Amino acid sequence: MRSWKAKDGFQPLAGAFCVNGDEGCLSAAAELSVNAAYAYRGLYQAQRNLAYCLDSGCSGAITPNLQLSCAWRIVVLASAHVDADDTDIMNLQICLRKSNPMQIAAAKAQAARLFKVVYNKEISRDWR
Repeated sequence: MRSWKAKDGFQPLAGAFCVNGDEGCLSAAAELSVNAAYAYRGLYQAQRNLAYCLDSGCSGAITPNLQLSCAWRIVVLASAHVDADDTDIMNLQICLRKSNPMQIAAAKAQAARLFKVVYNKEISRDWR
């Protein structure tokens, strides 16, 4: 699996947690690395997939990170992509319900930084 690192330093340790060469985990890890790279290029589906993996752990391929998952879900909606729909809203609502106020504030701040890195512009005030 090729090593990849985002402009902001994010590098998924995809596969580092796969036990005994678990093929399902290694496959999920490879897909996670690809999705992460494309998410930082602004691809809507890759951003959704990365947010999901950060929430679920993707078959053990990565340690779940709810705050970062919520941040990516905010980025998905803030980008106002033509394919964004009610499931994106629902996924963000679920993510935020699992978080306390401090985690939500941190996720919003992280989303603002991600948005700046991905789109090279400030996130709308509505999302801060």
